[in-house]
Amino acid sequence: MASFIGTCHRTTYGSMSVMSLTWAISTRQSPSLETMPLRPITTGSFAAPEEHEGRPLDARSDLFSLGGVLYVVATGERRPGDIGLLRSRRPDLPSAFGDLVASLLAASPDDRPADAEVVLQQLNEIRHASNIGALIAAGESDKVEFKSSLHHPYGPVPPELRDLQPGQLKKVIKKALAKSVTKTIAAFLNTDGGTLLIGVEDSGTVLGIEPDFEHLKEGKQNADGWLLSLQEVVNNALGTEVWNAVHVSLVRDGSQTVAVARCPPRTTETWHAEDGGELFYIRAANGTRDLNGSRLLKYIRERWPS
Repeated sequence: MASFIGTCHRTTYGSMSVMSLTWAISTRQSPSLETMPLRPITTGSFAAPEEHEGRPLDARSDLFSLGGVLYVVATGERRPGDIGLLRSRRPDLPSAFGDLVASLLAASPDDRPADAEVVLQQLNEIRHASNIGALIAAGESDKVEFKSSLHHPYGPVPPELRDLQPGQLKKVIKKALAKSVTKTIAAFLNTDGGTLLIGVEDSGTVLGIEPDFEHLKEGKQNADGWLLSLQEVVNNALGTEVWNAVHVSLVRDGSQTVAVARCPPRTTETWHAEDGGELFYIRAANGTRDLNGSRLLKYIRERWPS
């Protein structure tokens, strides 16, 4: 049985950097990577902590080295360092790229991605998210939807809400905006997956998520605070386990920031909590609708047979 042992090596000479990626291939049965004693070969700052300490290595040790390479390529620094520097120096990169590099450079192997396949999947999602122009140009569909905002109201107050007191009106609008986002996420998860762009109006005009910042708590009026508010909204409406199923990246488009939420289909149903009960949403053509009664039972039986 063939086994693959990956080693990532980077050597720096003056201003010239050379990176080589070597894969050792053996055609005979070999010990598990978790227990196989490997000789430390990675250069300096690109070596994982367990390599410096003489502990057993596995594929996740190579992923640490990959994280170092990605950091250096993105920042121009000579060695990996603070993730905050990467984010501040390269705001043009999707936020998910910084998240990935941070996970690759985690001190503990258990906090890194499990293997290269997981990293490749995340890189593909980052590439998809970063292509904002193509996503917007393709327009809304059963797999893509635009939302102007998560918190900031646009347009006039609906006639049926005009008699409400300002405080109550604010709460009603805030709840409606959040529901518009979370029910779309639920529908994508319950159907064939899709991508939600927040900060883009229906016409495709980019508004950005920045207008939402003024609606956040003091000290949280920034991109990180916005992400936390989205997580809270999703957790409250769909459950904490759903947040981990959704992949959100903040992507710069000129001077504005668009949130790209990739929602792959789930292996179980996603319910939307509202008004003391739960509703079940799916995608239908370019929109979102709820199912109930016999149609709901039939849909669940056919999509997730026990």
